[in-house]
Amino acid sequence: MKNVAKAKVWLKRAKSNLQIARAGKVFEDILFEDLCFDCEQID
Repeated sequence: MKNVAKAKVWLKRAKSNLQIARAGKVFEDILFEDLCFDCEQID
């Protein structure tokens, strides 16, 4: 996998983490620890 392809995969993952963090704890099954982890990954 070339660097450009790797960067696209990481960018997709970062966008996913951002959406999860923005959504917040919308379901009872979401653990605060996991939500905080996703928020931390955005930085």
